[in-house]
Amino acid sequence: MNAGNFGEFWWLESAMSLPLIDTALPFHIGARLCVTAFDSGSLRLTPEEVAAGWSSAGEIMVSPPIVSSLQVPRGEYDEWYLLEGVPPANWRPEVFVNYGGFTLAPNSSSRVPGDEALREMVERFWSQIGEVRPLSYLASGDLDIVVSRNQPFIERLASALRPRAGAE
Repeated sequence: MNAGNFGEFWWLESAMSLPLIDTALPFHIGARLCVTAFDSGSLRLTPEEVAAGWSSAGEIMVSPPIVSSLQVPRGEYDEWYLLEGVPPANWRPEVFVNYGGFTLAPNSSSRVPGDEALREMVERFWSQIGEVRPLSYLASGDLDIVVSRNQPFIERLASALRPRAGAE
């Protein structure tokens, strides 16, 4: 696990799968979950999802206001933003979950520390996060990456990775 903070945001990443959505929903009641990548691509709404209140904003699938029982489509290489409201109609986020080896902690990557391409990706990522100012960002790909302004949410996820006292 790698963790840190960047300005007002706390982040963590793990090679172990984290209970991202199940942990995120209770911390984000009333927010909107924006699916920017599903199985490495865009997600198309089903009639059932539309009936449940989901909508689309361009290529982005937007949830109704979050309740703890919200059903969230999941695949592999998924990316989600949790926003206070619906995203701007012209928002076209760069999808980072599809970049193999993407990490917020370049020195822990299998890439050479200081790799220019990775450094530039991380700069674009933080620039996008700064512009959008999500409540939280979640990605499940090569690594599970979480960025949030909600430190207790990050701490809850981190606790899922720590060995329990007395465990061997």
